[in-house]
Parts: sequence; C-alpha cells; structure tokens
Amino acid sequence: MSGRTKRGYPFPGMDDADNVPADMKALAEAVDSDMSTAAQEAHHADTVVKSIGITRMETGVHTQPFQGSISYVKTVVFNKPFSAPPVVLVSKTSLSAGTHTVMVSAIDITTTGFSLAFRTIDFNKVSGVSVSANWVAIGS
Repeated sequence: MSGRTKRGYPFPGMDDADNVPADMKALAEAVDSDMSTAAQEAHHADTVVKSIGITRMETGVHTQPFQGSISYVKTVVFNKPFSAPPVVLVSKTSLSAGTHTVMVSAIDITTTGFSLAFRTIDFNKVSGVSVSANWVAIGS
C-alpha cells in the first residue's frame, strides 16, 4: 500500500498491484487498532473527569429578543438538580442586528438552576435585536 490517511488508514496507490483481500485486511486491521486506541483514550478521559468531581453536564440555548429595555433575565431550570451548585459557562452566539454591545452572564446559580442575564453594556434601551446564548452547567 502506498498511501495513508490522516488517521493512518492504508489505501492502495494507482501503481499498486490489485489485491483486494489483502487491502481490505490491512484497512480492517488499521481501523480495529484505531478504534481500540480511541476506546482507551475515551476511558482515560472519563476517569480523569470523574476524578476531579465532574459527573454530569447539562447544556442549553436561549434566544432573547430585546424590546425596549436595557436588560432581560431568563430563568433556567435544570432537568435534574446537581448535588452542589455547578459551574455555568455562558457564550453569546449571535446578535441579530445593529451595533449594540450586549453582555450575557449566568447569575444566581443554585443546584436547581440559574438566571441567564442579558444586558446592554452602554445602557441603551434596544429594540428589534435578538441575542442568542449557549450555556453549559458542569458539576456532580
């Protein structure tokens, strides 16, 4: 075999002799080895995550339309309570229009939920703009 993919899978080159059974065997062995390595890496990552106390994660997204106010608060309730208040990360993903700067943050985080706060930084009352934010809660 004269070539390999980025993951190391072999493939025949244009000048290689035709040997489909051998080529298929070489490819199957490479895939099997790669999957075994991937499974070991996934198990290791799972062990590391659990050793630092992260046993669950929950995610969501919310789009907030601005209709003439400087701030809005959306209450988020987790599907299942965490054993302790989780770490909540928030990322603004889109701003539909205008030149307004909007800050998004997680506030009042408890085991059962949090508040997702949207606020214009310049305190202007904005209308006709929607802001989307993704969030992830990480804890146990």
